[in-house]
Amino acid sequence: MTSEKPKSESRKKGLLSFLLVYYLISIIMSLVLSLVFVFFIDSGTTGKAGFTFVIMEIFIFIGIIIATVMVVIKHQVLSLAQDKDDDTLDEQNTEQQQRKRWTIPHPYGPWIIVVLALVVSFILQNMCLLGWPRFLGGFSVYLLFMNLVFGFGFLASPICFIGYLVFSASKQCRLSGNSKKLINNSIAWLVYGVLFFMMMRASLKIRSNTFDKAGKRGETIITALEKYKSDKGEYPSELTGLVPDNLSEIPWTGIIGYPEYVYRRGDNDIQEIEGSYELRINCTSGGINFDRFIYWPNEKYPDTVQGNWIERIGKWAYVHE
Repeated sequence: MTSEKPKSESRKKGLLSFLLVYYLISIIMSLVLSLVFVFFIDSGTTGKAGFTFVIMEIFIFIGIIIATVMVVIKHQVLSLAQDKDDDTLDEQNTEQQQRKRWTIPHPYGPWIIVVLALVVSFILQNMCLLGWPRFLGGFSVYLLFMNLVFGFGFLASPICFIGYLVFSASKQCRLSGNSKKLINNSIAWLVYGVLFFMMMRASLKIRSNTFDKAGKRGETIITALEKYKSDKGEYPSELTGLVPDNLSEIPWTGIIGYPEYVYRRGDNDIQEIEGSYELRINCTSGGINFDRFIYWPNEKYPDTVQGNWIERIGKWAYVHE
């Protein structure tokens, strides 16, 4: 009993040390890739650099997820096995230790966590698309960034599903009588992954519908711009030039996270456009991408912009970065 505890502690420290070193290496690699990305942007080869950067970052994140999941599962199995051994030696001591140990709730705990995670993730994804309260605008976009935590959980779900199944079949786990707990966790991870994917699809649909309404709200600005050009022969240099003759005020988008229409005369995402303009809504996801919702007067949008996929929504186009 006394010899097992130091061995278990040293094993745990070894696993945690490995994880810490792996994190540090991953952070260094991410910083190097970021510098390479910036260098390529300055060199004018944004598309290729961006693609390479994203692919390599994905591999780094997947590596971090795999390392984390395997360490956590292994630690859980060791903890459960140790709890079982302690139980055969001293039942009263085991009750005290189990209060301190990280044990796997059974059978409802994982499912409660899955439900709460999905609900919170859905709120974080879509709060910035609401029409009120407007004072939560910028904050709601940062909440969307926090949803990355649940996104990593989605990426980890197949790894956790397989990992828990593998460990549940191990001799150590079967002897300790904890196989059912790990199988329960495995199924919970699988369900989380499937439901999270379905929820992401639903959220994309909600996002498209929301920006479709924002595009229709922007029709008043488009009409005012055309009237201004008809009267003065050219488009205004700024939207404020439409007030008060053509508009009483510049309307807002109706989306608390992205409240403003941005106007650019003479250029767009691709090239300079003499005698034309671009109207857009910048809809970044908390700094992790730079999506935008754009309108061009000729409505001739390419299939991609700088390597980014374009989705047509009414007269406008949503650029998915």
